[in-house]
Amino acid sequence: MEFNLYFIHSMTKVKKYDPLPQEKHEDYELYSAKNECEDFAFVMRCDERIPDVSVTFSEFTNEKGGSLHASLMREYYVETREGEYYPDAAAPQNGSFALEKDENQPMLISVKTEADTEAGDYSAALTVAGDGKILYEGVLSLHVWDFALSDRPACATAVGLY
Repeated sequence: MEFNLYFIHSMTKVKKYDPLPQEKHEDYELYSAKNECEDFAFVMRCDERIPDVSVTFSEFTNEKGGSLHASLMREYYVETREGEYYPDAAAPQNGSFALEKDENQPMLISVKTEADTEAGDYSAALTVAGDGKILYEGVLSLHVWDFALSDRPACATAVGLY
């Protein structure tokens, strides 16, 4: 069984049947201001179906014991009229799920900092298990800069208009 996990920028869209990239990032460091939400994005793929994949991660902590809230989301695909599958909706993931043979499965770990979050380095352990064994173990690193974003946007946007 060949299991692959690689990190991508959270704005990168990986289609359901895209080939594995030539250069894979097997670890990833993010940077965040205070009062911001950032996402660790990664894609899993296997050459066999795994019916019971579970993704778990520890709390993000710093050396002084500070912690950050994080949540796991799974991206779902929508089929276009042309028959291609694009990742669109990201929904909270609780429990295990099936990783289908030769299909990409993007995941997001969303980390939220508060305005009073202590600046510095935070880390969490990421584990992916399935088929009775550990498929991936790694460390997620987040550096929080020593400034906070405003609660209110500085520019007018059209987000939320229907």
